[in-house]
Amino acid sequence: MNKENLASIITRLYFCNDTKLENKDEYMRMKNDLLALNENEFCQKLWEFGFYDKEAS
Repeated sequence: MNKENLASIITRLYFCNDTKLENKDEYMRMKNDLLALNENEFCQKLWEFGFYDKEAS
């Protein structure tokens, strides 16, 4: 999976329980922030959201 798809998934997971998300700008801002991370920082975010857990595979 490419970095942009992964960033979209992480962003959706982050906002899935946020009822205050009222506009697309907030979503796009977080997604773009994720895409701007270097490879190590991005992998850390993947780790934080459970993408490296055996159960998630």
